[in-house]
Amino acid sequence: SVTNHQAKSIIPNDIWQSAVSAQQSGHQLQTGNLAFTTNQTQDNNKLNRTVMDVAPGKTVTGLATFEPKNSQPITVTFKDTHHQIIHQSHYPLT
Repeated sequence: SVTNHQAKSIIPNDIWQSAVSAQQSGHQLQTGNLAFTTNQTQDNNKLNRTVMDVAPGKTVTGLATFEPKNSQPITVTFKDTHHQIIHQSHYPLT
């Protein structure tokens, strides 16, 4: 969930991409997309909301994905507004 505390509209994906990254086997992963099926309509709607304006004072719930390239573990890194690492999560894919 993202709440806009600023005086102007924001796009959640812009903030996400500056703060969160994923690596696999030493390579930066790109954000991924979901294959569209009716079973995933809710997830697709959340994914779409991340690239739409959020007005001041409003909150939206979104979704972000990364596209793995192989079965090696993935490390997701979170940074603060000063680009300092504040957390890393490690995910095995096997």
